[in-house]
Amino acid sequence: MNKAHPSGHSDHDHELAGDSSAMAGHATATRLQQLESALEDLQSRFLFQEDTLLQLDDALVTQQNTIDRLEKLLADFADKVDQQLHDRQGGSPEHEKPPHY
Repeated sequence: MNKAHPSGHSDHDHELAGDSSAMAGHATATRLQQLESALEDLQSRFLFQEDTLLQLDDALVTQQNTIDRLEKLLADFADKVDQQLHDRQGGSPEHEKPPHY
């Protein structure tokens, strides 16, 4: 039996309103779960990228140290070769190459 309320709505109208309110609540809860899941995914990706950047930074520092060391070794080697050439030529100006070489 549908009773009329002072507002002009029947019990059936209130039941429908309650059902739509419950559906809206469920939809909100579902959306909240989706947002929480998306946030967790983003946090996980951020942490992975942060870790990757730290690893890349460490590798870059290591590579730069290696390059610096190799450049020094190469410069030292070039100096030794120049010194040996100079020593073989006797260090005299007549055995040196002209400046335009």
